[in-house]
Amino acid sequence: MFDKPNHNVIISAADLARGQRFGDIQWDSHGKTLAWLQKKGADAVIVVREFDTNKYLYSQIPCGGAGVNYGGGDFTIAHRQVLTVCDNELWSTGLLDGERVLVAESDGMIASPTVSSDGRYVAYVVSGRDTDEIVVSQLIGSGASVVVSNDYEFYMQPSWHKSGEYMACVGWNSPEMPWDGSELQLICIDSDKNGLRQSNKVVLAGSKDIAVFQPIFSPDGRWVAYVSDVTGWGELYLYDIYNSESRQLTSTASEHARPAWGQGMRTMAWSVNSEAIYALRNENAVIRLWKYGIDGTGSEVIWDSNYTDITAIDICPNEDTVAFLASGSKIPASIVTLELNSSNDVEVIARGQDFSISDSKLSSPKSVQWKGNDEAIVYGLYYPPMIEASGLPPGIIMVHGGPTGQSTASFDPKVQFFTSRGYAVLEVNYRGSTGYGRDYMLEMRGEWGRIDRDDLISAAHFLVEEQLVDPNRIVAMGGSAGGATVLLALVHSNDLFAAGVCSYPVTDMIGLTQDTHRFERHYCHNLIGAYPVDKDIYRQRSAILYADQITEPIIIFHGSDDKVVPIEQSIGVVKSLRERDVPHEFHVFDGEGHGWRKEDTITKYFTAVEQFLDKHVKNVDN
Repeated sequence: MFDKPNHNVIISAADLARGQRFGDIQWDSHGKTLAWLQKKGADAVIVVREFDTNKYLYSQIPCGGAGVNYGGGDFTIAHRQVLTVCDNELWSTGLLDGERVLVAESDGMIASPTVSSDGRYVAYVVSGRDTDEIVVSQLIGSGASVVVSNDYEFYMQPSWHKSGEYMACVGWNSPEMPWDGSELQLICIDSDKNGLRQSNKVVLAGSKDIAVFQPIFSPDGRWVAYVSDVTGWGELYLYDIYNSESRQLTSTASEHARPAWGQGMRTMAWSVNSEAIYALRNENAVIRLWKYGIDGTGSEVIWDSNYTDITAIDICPNEDTVAFLASGSKIPASIVTLELNSSNDVEVIARGQDFSISDSKLSSPKSVQWKGNDEAIVYGLYYPPMIEASGLPPGIIMVHGGPTGQSTASFDPKVQFFTSRGYAVLEVNYRGSTGYGRDYMLEMRGEWGRIDRDDLISAAHFLVEEQLVDPNRIVAMGGSAGGATVLLALVHSNDLFAAGVCSYPVTDMIGLTQDTHRFERHYCHNLIGAYPVDKDIYRQRSAILYADQITEPIIIFHGSDDKVVPIEQSIGVVKSLRERDVPHEFHVFDGEGHGWRKEDTITKYFTAVEQFLDKHVKNVDN
């Protein structure tokens, strides 16, 4: 047991609930105003900072939010206007007068607005029932909106050339997801006094087997920069508009993109003089800022090394000052600006959570790897407990969702919550995770529900063999796809785990293909197989059909309004647990969807998990 069980507990459930979340961050086109998306509970606003006066102007600009895929692409700022999305509407709010005007309304959901350099037009994604489009509307004048591309089922990341004569975007078709295979499309635009129209379209890069990400034009108009994984890693490429040639800019065996679960994602930005690209480089789950010259040179930007994860980036158009959303294992998510000069001055504009906690009381990750049950290498991040124990500590293995995703060295309140209570935590990046090259991601092709399950089980054996945890007190914890992994591991692990924690778990793979949203409707095609041809495999990977083999204590959470993984996926498992008197709890959070937003929900979640694990794991004698 623990020698000091309570006095070092430093983060409460209420502390976690009081935090705010950040989304995209962008500079205005005139270079003096910074705007970002800020969420608290179910409410979202665009916060604006005017650097000339150091004041927040119209900081409560409402933002209903974009509902395309998993969200994102909620706003843009240009020419002292903030354009915000509210489902199928696009609104403009003037920063000088506060006037709010409806710009466009669509039958489909709107996302990722981007304004032309002359301020006349705004392009955006419209997502309908069966397909997406890239649409352009006028901001100056009253011409009709124009569809400039509808060649793909899905679109993201539209970007304007400075002349307004070109637009670039990423498109893809099912059953591929954007990280499986997508194409970079260059759209040629003609305009006259009556408006604009698309005149030609060309695919510059990508295919059904090659993924591309974030096309962005250089300020001087010569280049389109983008990320492609054609080499097996997400490397930077340049397309020369003048010479119609592409060339690889980096060769690093590292990742410069992230899986595009949402709209509006950015991992790179051009320098003001168009001579370099500042990009986020992911190596071993640590994300740093790098500068790559168009001449092929490259070096890391040295600033505060305590920031080990960056998720969004933009550069001031007037001077090389970068703004980004960053965090570290001991630093909550923060809006940060960095002057890219000899001083490298850093200013923290806002923090997601304000903990008055000494660094010495927070746990830092160690990158680890081990051999899975078939001798393949598996990666993870290990966090030691922050309370001394008289013996080996209990352990929690956390499984990320997706399943295409990655746990990085970011600030994770959930990790710190449990390490401050004496748990060792291992975040497992099972085969199929991103961040370790395309081949590692493709290991999951046809294997979802098996390979991730096996890697979770081998993670537990690794912790025991390294004498990092008490072998009788190991917890498996995950949500969504990670919840599926947890349940299947409990079925196949022969009492290896002392308990399980599942949030909105996928339990019925067949039901998922029929009931989920359009974005993921064909996700399982590559991860499991073609349905109904491979129906038997779907059944083998569906935990709901094997729930009667789960005997370990388990706590399950689900939102009543979950549209991604309907609550019925949990109910079937809970019914089996109840009928067999397996120790369990089932918590339904009214008004919540696929994840928790409300402060009250977050508080109840962490409180319930802590009490459940105290009873069934932490305070149980060996």
